[in-house]
Amino acid sequence: MKMKRIGLFVFGLLGLVLLTSCTLSLAEDITPPPGYVPPTPAPDPAEVLGEIYPATMPDLESGAAIYAQSCALCHGDTGLADSPQAESLPVAVPAIGTPEMARASVPADWYATITLGRMDQMMPPFADSYSDAERWDVLAYVYSLSAAAAELEAGQALYQADCASCHGEDGVPTVPKVSDFTDAEAMVQVSEESMFQITREGTETGMPAYGDLSDDEIWALTAYIRSFTLATLEQRQNLLGFDSEEIAAEEPTAEANAPEAEAEDGDGPTRPETEGGEDGGDTVEVQPIVAEDGVVTGTVENGSGGEVPTGLVVTLRAFDNMEETYNIDTEIDADGAFRFESLELEDGRILITTADYGGITYNSEFVVASLGDTEFDLPLTIYETTTDPSMLAVDLAHIFFEFPIEDKVQVIEFYLVSNPSNFAVVAPGEDEAALTFPLPEGYENLQFETGEIGNPYVQTADGFGDPRTILPGVTDYQVLFAFEMPYTRSLEMVQGFDVPIETVSIFLPDDSVKVKTDALQDAGTQNLGDLVYHQYTSTQAFEPGSVLTLELSGRNPANRFSLNLTQDTKNLVIGLGTFLIVVAVGWWWLQNRPGQADVDFSDDVDLDVADVPVTDAADELMDAIIALDERYEAGEINADEYERQRAELKAQLRELI
Repeated sequence: MKMKRIGLFVFGLLGLVLLTSCTLSLAEDITPPPGYVPPTPAPDPAEVLGEIYPATMPDLESGAAIYAQSCALCHGDTGLADSPQAESLPVAVPAIGTPEMARASVPADWYATITLGRMDQMMPPFADSYSDAERWDVLAYVYSLSAAAAELEAGQALYQADCASCHGEDGVPTVPKVSDFTDAEAMVQVSEESMFQITREGTETGMPAYGDLSDDEIWALTAYIRSFTLATLEQRQNLLGFDSEEIAAEEPTAEANAPEAEAEDGDGPTRPETEGGEDGGDTVEVQPIVAEDGVVTGTVENGSGGEVPTGLVVTLRAFDNMEETYNIDTEIDADGAFRFESLELEDGRILITTADYGGITYNSEFVVASLGDTEFDLPLTIYETTTDPSMLAVDLAHIFFEFPIEDKVQVIEFYLVSNPSNFAVVAPGEDEAALTFPLPEGYENLQFETGEIGNPYVQTADGFGDPRTILPGVTDYQVLFAFEMPYTRSLEMVQGFDVPIETVSIFLPDDSVKVKTDALQDAGTQNLGDLVYHQYTSTQAFEPGSVLTLELSGRNPANRFSLNLTQDTKNLVIGLGTFLIVVAVGWWWLQNRPGQADVDFSDDVDLDVADVPVTDAADELMDAIIALDERYEAGEINADEYERQRAELKAQLRELI
């Protein structure tokens, strides 16, 4: 099971939480220096994003120029995250140019990331640097990195042979109730993996399965379908031979943080600026804004109330275009103050101060030097450490259950953690964890949104842990992971918690599977795109060491993907990642499937399963339990009688299996 399934629907519901939990302290769209941990909240995503789809067909050449100027430094020339800068960053840079990552992505998600940034992953926002159209331009170019023109040509031939008769030669359908591949608003909410699944298996609404096509042929077909809204085949063909290095040299202006070049007279760095005709005109050299009398001051405070150690070393670090220009050390005085003088400052240079204390590097906010600014105050706060995770608090705990295949349930858990204390929570030792996550007995196939066991997570006896330090602050730590559990008709899952949790919510596909627990109450339904989830919310807080016991029952719905491109999805929160699937097997089928005998529960339950095949007998017992639950929920049976009959049925089921 692939982790892309997590992003497809969890971010649809939690997108706003996730984005506002990212941190940002930029007055401009400037990439922070390596190792920086920005402290202030991100802007309101809804105000920045608006409607998420391109109003016109993106311009691939424009996107290539923007990519070379603003993206290649970290993501690499071809999107493989193989640049020297990527290797120096403290986070893993996504290889956005690989087919695997591009096919699993939802364009609306990537557009939101380009617009708002992901500062927790050191991805800056570009809402102010580029227009809506330009951001779609660069997104289209990113997708072109993983789909060569030859692949689109092959996809075009397949499309004309197998798809055009219904969907139209240009993607506009020629028959009713068929997806419009030119509908940008709908198509940017769909991943190519979803399209692959539908093409391979067909849909229940009439689209035939194309299982006779090879994987490569289907991928070529989905890439061509994507070209109807993001970048045409003709654009891809015209882009062949387009030199990104030439673009990088020609496009930047003084306003765009262009790379520095040494002046011929040796008087210091200069910044290229273009002016003139349509092709940028002649390039002229302009003198940079440089101050040689810059001053940075600040004080170091101990946020835990302890003493600031005498002689603590503070480092001033200066960055130009993500490259460190210089660093200077000084010791604090008796009052914890420090001062750096006679500093060379250039317009756009980033300055931060750092200090190492207790094995942790702390940094100030950063400032960007500009015309007329020569003095900056960059104070630092350090903290004492603790290995006690009870100092932490879970602000949000959501558990989703998904049934992608028979005999399995995928459990997806998202935690938003804050540290309201004035101590940094650290791991007690090497290969140990600062925060641990117990997992239910019998879990398998553990996967993470980012990272893996060994990088950075560590395996524990009953789950996994994160060794990274959690500094004081609100909602500045989040983890999203998934695992699988065996499931046919029932499951008892015991989820433990090692940190205090005020509220836990679980989400189940509506009416497909029932849950029984004393710790949750029905909170109604939540719509996620075309899928309805039933939400249950805890009625109590969970202390460290406590558990949540859930009993799931009902036939595995074994969901299948289905595109519904006419569905209006813009009411989703920010539109991040709609999960375009429908439940193939509903509750009505469980109760009314052919050959199912009516069961009368007006008297005590007494099923004779001795002469019934084991599988059928287990199904009958599960149906009996479900029907009994329904009668109890409807008030048709009292609690004592309900518990007695349910215990008897479960005992028979245990003996059988």
